[in-house]
Amino acid sequence: MDSRWILTLIATVLLVSLLIPGEVYSPPNVPYLKENYDVYQEVPSRVATLLCGAETREYYEYLVNWTLGFPHYHVYWGAGGSLRTTIVVGNWSSFKKSLPYGCEIISLKELSKEPTISHDLALYNASLILENLTKGTPDYEKLKPFFSFASYSPQDSEIPKTNNTHVEVILIGTGDTEFVWKPFVFVWAIVMALSAVSLFTSWKRKKKAIFVSFVIILLLGAFFVGKVLYLEHEKAEWNRNVASVLSLKGMGGECWPVVGVINVPSDSSADSIPRALQLINESHAKILEVSFEDYIVKLEVGVNPESYEELAKEAEELGLQADIFPRSEVSEITEQIRRSYERQEELIETLKKYLLKLPPSERNAVERFIELQKQFLEETEKQLNASKNCYEIGIAIPTEYGVVQYSSLSGFLAKLVLLVVGIALVVSWRSDR
Repeated sequence: MDSRWILTLIATVLLVSLLIPGEVYSPPNVPYLKENYDVYQEVPSRVATLLCGAETREYYEYLVNWTLGFPHYHVYWGAGGSLRTTIVVGNWSSFKKSLPYGCEIISLKELSKEPTISHDLALYNASLILENLTKGTPDYEKLKPFFSFASYSPQDSEIPKTNNTHVEVILIGTGDTEFVWKPFVFVWAIVMALSAVSLFTSWKRKKKAIFVSFVIILLLGAFFVGKVLYLEHEKAEWNRNVASVLSLKGMGGECWPVVGVINVPSDSSADSIPRALQLINESHAKILEVSFEDYIVKLEVGVNPESYEELAKEAEELGLQADIFPRSEVSEITEQIRRSYERQEELIETLKKYLLKLPPSERNAVERFIELQKQFLEETEKQLNASKNCYEIGIAIPTEYGVVQYSSLSGFLAKLVLLVVGIALVVSWRSDR
């Protein structure tokens, strides 16, 4: 077959390839339901987070239907085949025993054990009495936060407490949209095969323009196929690295404050993830907790307060994105919390001075208030003590490798080949005259 006919055939194949869609949209067959329960209408006894994974489209549909079978709040449908909502569970122990395959409770907090403040008439009356007793004295200024709090009496809008459990469900399944690559590799394999067959013929017939065009087409085809294979390998490696991060166990503990975040770009190489982990080890930092949030694997990392800025600088040198608070701002935040802590201590001591001057019911209300403030102070004290040992930095790793649209690359290279084919055919026909 004449080389010019092969060039024409190659051009035809590439023109047809421009019509191949670069992505396939195939959403799971799941119902679209609006919320049927307002979770903000009640205070639950506990809150939990449930992470579910589905390897097949059918099982994904089953998990969606199972989730939406519970009373649920607003449903968020995400790209990449995901669902996020909050369901309301009445019998928690039964719910735990009947969890579907692939579902795991990744966090649980008992709110019934959390301290709560009760706004009542006795507390309000106590504030009025103390206002009259302290007006015009230094103690009045110290008690202003208490007066402000006690004056709020939401008797008509009090949110009822229940024995329900609010469970945030994160469901990860098959993707709604899939970027295809196999049809384009098949097209370029045909183009390369035709070019390789015609190379010898065009050289033998001394048709240099045709020969050069086939060489260029071969190189462009090899570039595309090589790029696809490289990127697919990177995606597979990225997924393996993300899975290894998710399998890590945090050491627990508390570091405070949160001084910034280091992002691993989704378009970076797959070894960015192990480089980030290596940086943590080399910096003698510790992983406190590993969690999954909105297509992001989040590492809570405790770092040395004296060297966190150096850690961020090293991360940027590795190609990671670091966004941290400067040391001056961190010191200011810590100092503000410390001053707030001292004011709360002062408030408690001032309230204690006047307890015996209050009627019994008002005294009991203030004592409950003081007890609660002490618990809050304990938490603040833990944070301040933690700040002496370590700060927290978040490391965010996308679960998906950067979006790669092979159709765009194939289309661009196809247009280059069409230009080369056109030039080669014109030069060849002119040389034959």
